[in-house]
Amino acid sequence: MTGTRHPACATLIVSFIVSALFATEAHAAWWLKALDAAGDASRAAAKASVAAGRRLHDIVKAHPPGPHPAHALRIADGKVIAADAHGAEVVVATASAGGALALTADGAALLRTAALVLSEDDLSALGELLKKTADTAPGRPIHLLRGDGTLGRVVVEEANGRRVLMAEKYAGVFLEVAALHADELAWALQQPVRTRKVRVMSLFHPSDADVLRRMDEALGELHQPGGHADPDAFTHALREQKQKTVFIVGHVEGDRFVVRDASGAVHGELPIAQLEAAAREADASVFMLGCSAAACSRSSGYLDAVNALHVADGLKEALRRPTFGEALSALSTGSGRMLVRPAIIGPLRTVMEVEQRMDDLGEHGLRALRFSTLASGRSRELSARIVPAIPALVQVPWFVGLFVPLFSLRPILADWAVLRLPAPRFGHRPAASVMVKGIRSLGFLLMMPYAAFLDALVLFVPWMLWLVVTLLYDSAAGIVAALFGLLLWRPHRHALAAEPWLRRFWMIPMFGAAVAFATFYCLQAFPSFAALAQDPQRRPLAWIMSALAASGLSYALLMLLRAGRWNPNRLLAWILSSPIHLIEIAARRLIIHPGTTSDQASSPPTAGPR
Repeated sequence: MTGTRHPACATLIVSFIVSALFATEAHAAWWLKALDAAGDASRAAAKASVAAGRRLHDIVKAHPPGPHPAHALRIADGKVIAADAHGAEVVVATASAGGALALTADGAALLRTAALVLSEDDLSALGELLKKTADTAPGRPIHLLRGDGTLGRVVVEEANGRRVLMAEKYAGVFLEVAALHADELAWALQQPVRTRKVRVMSLFHPSDADVLRRMDEALGELHQPGGHADPDAFTHALREQKQKTVFIVGHVEGDRFVVRDASGAVHGELPIAQLEAAAREADASVFMLGCSAAACSRSSGYLDAVNALHVADGLKEALRRPTFGEALSALSTGSGRMLVRPAIIGPLRTVMEVEQRMDDLGEHGLRALRFSTLASGRSRELSARIVPAIPALVQVPWFVGLFVPLFSLRPILADWAVLRLPAPRFGHRPAASVMVKGIRSLGFLLMMPYAAFLDALVLFVPWMLWLVVTLLYDSAAGIVAALFGLLLWRPHRHALAAEPWLRRFWMIPMFGAAVAFATFYCLQAFPSFAALAQDPQRRPLAWIMSALAASGLSYALLMLLRAGRWNPNRLLAWILSSPIHLIEIAARRLIIHPGTTSDQASSPPTAGPR
């Protein structure tokens, strides 16, 4: 009888039993088996590291003998180790307490004579060491084992008055190793070059027949000559290139493209800022190829004079490559090194400054350009869209929620039948009849998917949160809070018997997740509790404290909810019924005339005297 009259007291007793169960180390070990997946991932990463080490050793063994013997450079146990082709190892540097690398005497001697090979994983950590190597032993080759198994170079270049370490990401294309937003640059260069989404728009006068003919031969239908069009028409054509890659080729003077005929007479001018605005509106990636274009452009462009015929041949090869990075590699072929550095990194656009470096710049060499493309976040958002003009944040919930009502359509329509008034008869009030049916149909189609999506979100999130806090953060608090949630559910179990089980028991994880998270974060504010939780010997005491705190908080919240006779499942019902209520409010304004009742609104007109 005590258990039935005082269920909260019984739950407190069960809470102590649960705490005692969790006080044993054997039970704790069993419970933490759910975290073994993290260990498996760590072991997989270790195996990948071993595989990379084997490839490094194979490359070192295949290196031709010479005055600079090859050594594989790697980091292991806080040390930088170099291994030769026979497996002999030398400790090159050791890590200090602050993380800085200190060269050993043997390491300094080796770096002056050896050719080095290292993997991409160790590149960032060894950046300062490699810069010292380039300073003390210039000309010593440093090779990078890229993720695809190919070899690239590591060089130190002068950039903006400072020496920077750059790695060859693609053949002839170098990225600054320590650059801010390096991941964003690497992502942009990995984007595919889709020929069907590439356009080359030239701004040459029709009298430049040789240039136009060469571009037509090299690029075919991808080439769109625009030198004959007026500036507004050209800008409009660029604005129509939605999410395409556009190469604009022409003569640049100052801050604008200038169209001149063979005699040098000016036939048109097009400001670069106007082109940039059009490309931004179209979400297009843009190259501006011309003389001194990047000097005034925030988007893209060659900084020095460009031979238009050479550009046509270079683009023909670049457009055959699968990614933007490899397209730049094709443009750099025979023209030296392309050094890629971030210029502007924003939420919508990524701008890269690409500078050409070579000892002998010939007539067809490319000195520098700036390439502007979509930022990764903006690109993913556009890719997620089903209807192009509507943001993905609006579309995705609607399409997801569109299928949710299919599983609960019958109770939704049953509730709607209770609320709805009959629509006016078409023969009596045709306009009102059509409008009421249209409001109901369109309103249900537009609003109900969002309500269904929100309902599913509110339904599933408490289950996931309770599982997360119970499995990963505070098991004792999670289970104790769920037991009190069961007490909250019991008085409503008969009213919820016809609901699907996720809805029927929803208030249990909802109550459990709220109390468990509150208990966890409150206890973490006390340093003494955090110390107990970190100590394996005293961790059972922390579980008991957590269970007691969760019991007290759960009891207080349970009494409060019972006093207010609040049923949490009403929230789910309100979410699904709110669109119907809104639809009926709008429909009633058309059905009911001022001065009439709802019963009179849809009744047929009475016959008049004959």
